[in-house]
Amino acid sequence: MNGLDNISNKILEEAREQANAILADADRQAAEIKAKAAEDAQRELEEGRRAIEARRADLAEKARLSASLEHRRLLANARQEMIGQAFSAALDRLIHLPDEQYRHLLVSLAEQALADGEGGELLFNERDRAAHGEAVVSALNAKTLSGKISQVSGSVQEVVDTVRRGSLPTLGTIRESFRSAADGLSAGKLVSLSDDCAAIPGGVVIRRGKIELNCSLDVSVRMLSESMSFMVSQLLFPEGE
Repeated sequence: MNGLDNISNKILEEAREQANAILADADRQAAEIKAKAAEDAQRELEEGRRAIEARRADLAEKARLSASLEHRRLLANARQEMIGQAFSAALDRLIHLPDEQYRHLLVSLAEQALADGEGGELLFNERDRAAHGEAVVSALNAKTLSGKISQVSGSVQEVVDTVRRGSLPTLGTIRESFRSAADGLSAGKLVSLSDDCAAIPGGVVIRRGKIELNCSLDVSVRMLSESMSFMVSQLLFPEGE
């Protein structure tokens, strides 16, 4: 019995030692797994923090760029509006010039369009037709007649100068002088005041049959705005603010 007991005790002792070794190894592995899990968790946490920080920085930069673009857009719109207001103010000042200056402006606008000497009907808005229509037509026709008279006088003067020099003008010279005089009388058609009114804020419209030359003030100012916007912008915003 003692021998069997010794063997049994030996077996039990070895079993306990193996069990303790297994438990110790299990505890070690568990500790390693726990440490690795903690390390992985910390690493993932740090990576998450870096990703969040990068995302936050990216969103902040996008927000900054978006705000900058919006600011530029609003500033450009504000500048454009101010430039438009400058031209609108100029148009309003032209429309409300003193009568004499305004009439001179109407004559100048019409003269530019009538430079080809073809004449035409003049259309004004209702107010300008009543206040300036007849006077503008008279001024333009007076200038046209003055030009005709000057050309005829020049042709006649050539004949007179020839006689004064003691020589008789040739038949060809006389014919040429009369032809020049006739050309002078036929050149430069007169203008007339139309019975119609034009739907314009100011200025004049010249009608030639189915063709109308728009010399209204709003069109003239708009055409100037296309070529002068940069200059006006430089005056309004000299430092590009």
